[in-house]
Amino acid sequence: MYGAAPDLETQAAPKVAKTSLTTKVMMASMAVVAGALLLVAARSLAVPAREPLVGGGYSMAGVRPSFTMRRAMAPTGRFAARAPVGNSGLGMKAAPSVRPQVKVNVEKKMSVKDLGEADLKDKVALVRCDLNVPLDGKTITDDTRIRASVPTIKYLLEKGAKLLLTSHLGRPKDGPEDKFSLAPVAARLSELLGQDVIFVKDCIGEPVKEAVASMKPGSVALLENVRFYKEETKNDAEFAKKLAENADLFVNDAFGTAHRAHGSTEGVTNYLKPSVAGFLLEKELEYLEGAVAEPARPFAAIVGGSKVSSKIGVIESLLEKVDKLIIGGGMVFTFLKARGLEVGSSLA
Repeated sequence: MYGAAPDLETQAAPKVAKTSLTTKVMMASMAVVAGALLLVAARSLAVPAREPLVGGGYSMAGVRPSFTMRRAMAPTGRFAARAPVGNSGLGMKAAPSVRPQVKVNVEKKMSVKDLGEADLKDKVALVRCDLNVPLDGKTITDDTRIRASVPTIKYLLEKGAKLLLTSHLGRPKDGPEDKFSLAPVAARLSELLGQDVIFVKDCIGEPVKEAVASMKPGSVALLENVRFYKEETKNDAEFAKKLAENADLFVNDAFGTAHRAHGSTEGVTNYLKPSVAGFLLEKELEYLEGAVAEPARPFAAIVGGSKVSSKIGVIESLLEKVDKLIIGGGMVFTFLKARGLEVGSSLA
């Protein structure tokens, strides 16, 4: 029922057209190299979580350093204007072969598992989930992200908390858009949890206040898409305060958006204590710490996606740690174009 489908963030990608022979050959070579490297180093797919906590809660926002595009897109290998010195293989030039040992400092902070019934019973928990699922009209085509949120939700319910779930879905341009409503997610959550999930048609204000007033311990409400307000992505302090005003504590379980300093990920931590990590976020951070602190060599990373602008911090951080960095997905054309290669009408 829930087949594979493109994510809303990357739907309707531009068609690739007029790709030059050079580009085709290069892309085929990259595929071969990527396949070989993936077999020996598939453990490093994300930015290490150095000082991932902001405002007392789990957030990876603010850890991305500045980035020089010239450094990232400097031609190497056979596509360079002249032969580079060392590391002449296909792809981007990564860290030198001899480097000091990488040290990752992931400060130990509270997890949801550190909160017991005494901390949670009859308390209102604002839980940031990643419920950005692909839709075909009003039908969810892949509920993987919803399922990933269930363990944290169930734990909090078992301890007697009242839950206000919040998330984004897609990229609304200017206020509420019905196609980006989280209403279908509320219905699916009801099925997975085996209990009613109240859907609140706003994420702040009186509708939320009224919903909380009617809730009992062990009940769940899903708030409408936080990105219906432009203040969310701007991390507006007043908006974050409104998001937090009906809750007693904050749980961040949205690893996929934890690197963004938005109102529902970082802003609310200024108003809610404790602010802790959910099981999903905690698991990902622990994995990253182990994968980056003492990686097996050769250490390779494969980074994909449609937009290079949102991956700049990831790329720079990985360049300092890996032996080889492979760029894939739609953003590869940005690098190809920077090297003077033809990309036709491909995304660049």
